[in-house]
Amino acid sequence: MKYEKWLHHTVNAVWVTSMNTTSLNADFSKLILDLLPTGHPTIVLISQRCGIPVRTLQRRLHNAGLTYRELVDKVRFDAACRLLRQPQNNVKDVARAIGYQNASNFNRAFQRWAGVSPSEYQRQQARSSKKL
Repeated sequence: MKYEKWLHHTVNAVWVTSMNTTSLNADFSKLILDLLPTGHPTIVLISQRCGIPVRTLQRRLHNAGLTYRELVDKVRFDAACRLLRQPQNNVKDVARAIGYQNASNFNRAFQRWAGVSPSEYQRQQARSSKKL
């Protein structure tokens, strides 16, 4: 049993070490994006899905200059922007789609990320798409 545990950790360590930071962060981002509608995906859940210890995940993100929270915020912001560019999506639905149960919490977070409210961002995107 100890050998199997050691082998599992060794294989995971080699796998994680062999991946470059960009693809590793892309994998983490994809997992986070898939889990966003269920709420806030924890670092424990993501590390379990990747088959690596939490500390290894933290170290890899640190090497890329990120914290787990920053990565989740980036994934949420990117997803929100993509959804808000589609005029048929309302702010409340976008908030729910990226894991916020309360639209006002999403509004505050988006304001912090973008410097404008989600509604204003959506209006700006609509105006800029009409110019094209």
